[in-house]
Amino acid sequence: GDACQYFFVVYSGQIELKDQAKDHRTLERGDVWGGCSLLFDVPQDMDISLIALEDCCVCGVNGQAFRQNLTSRAERRKDEIIKLLDSIGLLDGLLPQHRATVSELTLVTEVHDPGSQVIAAGSLITALKIVKTGRLVVREGRSGISYLEAGGSLFDGSVLHSNSPSKKTITVDERCELLCIDLKALKAVLGLDE
Repeated sequence: GDACQYFFVVYSGQIELKDQAKDHRTLERGDVWGGCSLLFDVPQDMDISLIALEDCCVCGVNGQAFRQNLTSRAERRKDEIIKLLDSIGLLDGLLPQHRATVSELTLVTEVHDPGSQVIAAGSLITALKIVKTGRLVVREGRSGISYLEAGGSLFDGSVLHSNSPSKKTITVDERCELLCIDLKALKAVLGLDE
C-alpha cells in the first residue's frame, strides 16, 4: 500500500503480485512492474502486495535517479555531438541557438565492419557522416586513395548545396562508428530547404 516510485525487475525466483482488484499474476525472471513510475514520474496508485513464492532476487531503480541519469547522458551526448560537428567545421558561423538545434537533430550511429562498403561512387548522398572511431578507405577515380579517421567527415559542407551523387567509393579499413545526420533535416534546420 505504500506509494512507490521505483521500477523493478525480477532477477530470479517467482513473486506473486496482487492488487485491490483481485488481479493475481506470477512474476518470473525478466518480468517487470512499476514502469509508469519510471517513465511518467508518478507514484503507483494501486494497492499492490508482493509475495515471494520462493527465494528470489529483485532489482529496482528509483524513477527520479533514472530520469536524472538519462538527462545527464543526453546532455553529454549533445556536447559530444557538438564537439564532433565542430571538428569538421560544419557549425562555423552559426548562432549558438542554431548550433544547439543541429545537435538535437535525430542522429544515428552506424557501425561497420572491415571490408564493408559505406557508399559507392554514383550513389545518392542522403546523410552527412562523421567518423567517431575506426578508419575508412576513400577511393576517387582510378588512383586517388585516401584515409579517414576519427573526426573526419565522409563529405564536406558542399553536400548541403548540391544533390550530386557521390564521386567516392568508401569502404571500411578498421571497424568504425559513424555519426550520421540526415541531409534533408539538416538543410531544413539551416534554412537550405529545396
